[in-house]
Amino acid sequence: MAKKGSTVLIVDDQGELRNMVKKMLRQMDLFDAYVEARDGEDAWERLTAGPFDLVICDVDMPRLDGMGLMKRCQGDPELREVPFLVISGDRQQGAVAVAAELGAYSYVVKPFSFMTLRDRVEEVFERRNSPEHLRFRAAQRLKEQGRLQEALEIIRAMEGSGQPLKGKWLNLKGEIFWEMNELGQAADCFEKAIKGSMLFVAGYKNYASIQQELGHRDKAIDALLKADEISPRDAERKLSLGKLLLEEGQIHEGKAFMEQAIRQSSPEERQMTQVKVAEAFLEAECFEEAEKLYSGVLQSSPEDLQLYNRLGIALRRQGKYAEAVRYYNQALGIHPDNPIIYYNLGVLYAQAKDRYRAIEFLSRALKISPNFKEAQQALAQIQGGA
Repeated sequence: MAKKGSTVLIVDDQGELRNMVKKMLRQMDLFDAYVEARDGEDAWERLTAGPFDLVICDVDMPRLDGMGLMKRCQGDPELREVPFLVISGDRQQGAVAVAAELGAYSYVVKPFSFMTLRDRVEEVFERRNSPEHLRFRAAQRLKEQGRLQEALEIIRAMEGSGQPLKGKWLNLKGEIFWEMNELGQAADCFEKAIKGSMLFVAGYKNYASIQQELGHRDKAIDALLKADEISPRDAERKLSLGKLLLEEGQIHEGKAFMEQAIRQSSPEERQMTQVKVAEAFLEAECFEEAEKLYSGVLQSSPEDLQLYNRLGIALRRQGKYAEAVRYYNQALGIHPDNPIIYYNLGVLYAQAKDRYRAIEFLSRALKISPNFKEAQQALAQIQGGA
């Protein structure tokens, strides 16, 4: 049960639902303070200002949705352990799985009754205060502190209790082995985690990452496809999957996942996602796609030097020299003393067989930065070929 003096945060963009939940909670007489937030951003401000014993949060909200709020909390050591009870109109297993992946303790589907909400709230506190959960959190904290052997001792004690380890324990054990560079043992733990729970998205994510590190891209792709099937709302996972498919030469499939990653990213993360996708396209030599994304992002960030450089490379690799030069000149108007721009112009003119201008711009790069090794090598190669 909730302890005396407990505070609950109710997050929903609809005032009527917030009032209904607050009324139900008052009837339960479990909390002393009730705080409301109209969306994820409002809730984030309140969470960072003071401690809460429970967050009851809707999924679909403007600005920052419930999943985004939980993801942000997971990235903050001070808020990682705040329990979330998620409210949603989606009863699909995938929605429940992604909420659990982001740290939700329980999940309730709208519309719900007083009894249902009360049971879920009590379930959250019973789970939070259970000996098994407290041991798991202790092992997690030891891992975060780098005390890996001590964390393993807690896990091995759980194994010795006679009960098979749950997926989250196996996943944590795998993460510890991974940090110890025991990749084979880590992979085994992640594989057992997903075999024990076919909806354990975090296990698939880790299994994919370690298989990629082991050089087994086919297994990584299979795991990410399964995770995406269970939980199709994760833009970052779609980005990883798209990149792997592009690297494997599955261009059409890779592009499809990249497009989905951009569509599903939150408004605050969309531009960064577009840049990541553009980088993946550039690496996969999908230069036209990279050009479109870089030029689009550049319109909203016209002073970003990196965007000019990357767009120039995408254009140069397509033989669009005049357009590339135009963008590089725009960049020089903003950053007139940047050696990388001069270097890229030198490389462009070398590729265009304009030896005189290639030497001119590479020399300018070296005048600004005399130890610029790439420029030194490019200039020596051009002059040596005279």
